[in-house]
Amino acid sequence: MKSIGYLPGIKSLLPAMLGLFALIPLFLLTACGGSDAATIQTQGMANASQMASSSHSKDYPDPTNQDKLPESVKVKGDGLTVLLRAPVVEGSQIYECQASTTDASGFAWKFQAPFAFLKADDGTNVIHSTGPAWLYTQDGSIVLAAVGKFTDSTGATVPASATPDAKSIPWLRLDVTEHKGSTGLFSKVEQIQRLYTKGGIAPSFGCNQDDAKHHVTQSVNYTAEYVFWGHK
Repeated sequence: MKSIGYLPGIKSLLPAMLGLFALIPLFLLTACGGSDAATIQTQGMANASQMASSSHSKDYPDPTNQDKLPESVKVKGDGLTVLLRAPVVEGSQIYECQASTTDASGFAWKFQAPFAFLKADDGTNVIHSTGPAWLYTQDGSIVLAAVGKFTDSTGATVPASATPDAKSIPWLRLDVTEHKGSTGLFSKVEQIQRLYTKGGIAPSFGCNQDDAKHHVTQSVNYTAEYVFWGHK
């Protein structure tokens, strides 16, 4: 049956989805300004902590040293400081088979959404999902962002991205577009960097018209470090 085509993506997402379900009440309450979010928060953080290994890598170069980063993803603006840095503990880039005007076959995997659990250096948890959005489970604050702009050596304005590894998704600098939830830590975030990525690129195998008709998806694992910048 064609539904089998969904299994690879769904199977790999199940652990993350189970953790998210535990945090959905918090997400909804904080987004609506609910006063009971702090009560629900404790249980949600505990569930996320069980999923997020405390042994995440701390071997990344210090992101506060911007001189070592590609020019296109450096943080822009005066007085910004690192509010939080959080590597991905478990993450997926989700792709769907769709019609394509650039692929010779007529169909290709197109990016739909990220889904990741992040654990910060101080042990707190972040959920990253479609938007793209990031939820800081410690206080219920939420931030949405979009890829920033960079002016290259020719004077052209291009996305603020870099690809040190062609086998991994790009590094990015994102500009915050909206704050939601509580007036917690993420209410102060202005820019986000996605650095030191591994994996996450679209599947190397193709898809076809039947896959597109049935909205077949594939989930590709990735890791990265997210660095949240703002004014304290």
